[in-house]
Amino acid sequence: MRGRFRLCPLAVLVACLLGGGDLWGDLVTLKDGREWEGTIESESDQQVVIRTVGGPLAISRSDIATIDRGPTRREQYEERRGALAEDDVDGHLGLARWCRAQGFTREAEYHFQLALALDPENAEAHQALGHEQVDGRWLTHEEAMKARGLVRYEGRWLDPAEAERAKAEGLRRELEQSWRKRLGGLVRAILMGTPAERDRATAEFLAVEDPVAATPVVGLLEHRDPRIRELAVTVVEARGFRGGDEPLVKLALGSTEPEVRRRARLALVKTGGDAALRLLIEALASEKEVVRARAAAVLGAIGDPRAVPALIESIRETVVTGSTEGPVVGRLGSRDSRIPSDIDTVTAPGVVVYKPKIERITSAVGSGSPGRLVVKTLVNYEAVDALEAITGLEFGDDQDAWRAWWRQEGRSFLRGLRSSR
Repeated sequence: MRGRFRLCPLAVLVACLLGGGDLWGDLVTLKDGREWEGTIESESDQQVVIRTVGGPLAISRSDIATIDRGPTRREQYEERRGALAEDDVDGHLGLARWCRAQGFTREAEYHFQLALALDPENAEAHQALGHEQVDGRWLTHEEAMKARGLVRYEGRWLDPAEAERAKAEGLRRELEQSWRKRLGGLVRAILMGTPAERDRATAEFLAVEDPVAATPVVGLLEHRDPRIRELAVTVVEARGFRGGDEPLVKLALGSTEPEVRRRARLALVKTGGDAALRLLIEALASEKEVVRARAAAVLGAIGDPRAVPALIESIRETVVTGSTEGPVVGRLGSRDSRIPSDIDTVTAPGVVVYKPKIERITSAVGSGSPGRLVVKTLVNYEAVDALEAITGLEFGDDQDAWRAWWRQEGRSFLRGLRSSR
C-alpha cells in the first residue's frame, strides 16, 4: 500500500492548499456589547478601521469599550506548522485535528495526507479523508465502489443491472419526449394545416406503432378537439397502448360519437386495468340511465367477475318524477317509512334515483297540499346481458334470483375462475 497516496512537493501543496488571506485575530468590543472580529487596518484618535468578513468597517473611538489584539488564526497555524517536524506523524494528525476545528478544511486535508504519506496504514487519516476499507485494503470512495462491483451513472453508484435499467429508462424518456414533440407537430398540422397537410398528418398519426409513443398518444385522449381525441382512441385501440384507463372510460361512457365509444370500449377490453374497473363500477350508480347502461355494456365486454355484485344491484332502479316540497313516505323493505327530507324530497321536476330501492310511494305532502309524484322502475338490460356473459347463467331481470345465487355461489364462482386461470 505504500505509495498509493502520493504527495505533491511540499512547497506546491502549501501554495495550492494554504492560499488565502489572514483569518481574524483582533476583537473590538463596543460599549453596547456588540463585538467585531477581524484585523485592524488603521487607527486614529477619531476612529478604528477593522477588516471583517463583510469588508472594512470604520468604528468611532467614542463607541469602543475595549480592543483585544492577538495573533490571527492564520498566524497561529503558521506558528504551529513551523514548529512541527516533517516526519512527525502524530504531530501532523494533531495539527490536522486543530485545523478541522478552526474550519481550515484544506489545511486539515493537507496534514492528513502528510500523515498518510508517512504511515500508509493510518486508520484515522484514511477515515478523515473518506477512504474505506474493503477486503483489508484502504481505498478511496471511488475505488471502494468499483471494488464492490458498482458503476457510476449520473452521480449515483448502481449495480450493473440497475445502471442498465437506468440507462434504458433515460433513453425511453428521451424518445418519449421526441415522440411528444413529433405528435405535437402532427396535431398542429391537423388543426391548422392545408387539406393536404391535414391528410398527411392524419395518415402519419394513424401509422404510429412505437410502444414508446404510448404515453404521449394516451395523453391526447383528453385533447380539447374531438378530431384529435378520435385519432388518439383509434391508435390506442389498434396498438393496445396502456395507461389510458380514466380517459378511455370517459370516452366510452360520455362521447357523443358512437364510433369513438365503440373504439374506447374495445381499447378497455384490451388494456383496461383496475382503475378502469373501479370507474366503470362507480358509473353503475350514475343518475343518468344512459351512463349506467353503457358502463354495464363495457363491463360485460371486459368480463371481469369482480363487477358481478355491482351489476346485480344495477339491474333495477326506482325513479321518481314530479314535484313536492314535503316529505315522501314510501315502502322501504317490509314497512312504510318516512323518507328523510334532506335526501329524498323532490324539490323540482326531474328524476331522483333512490337507494335503497323504494318499492312504492304511500303518500307525498307538500306545502299543505298533496304533491304529484310518479314512481317507475327501470331495468338495466345491459347489466342483465353483462351478467349472463360473465357467469353463463340466465336469470333475466330477476334481481332477487341473481342476489340469491351470488349469496350462495359467489365465492365458489370466483374461486373456480381463479383456479382455472
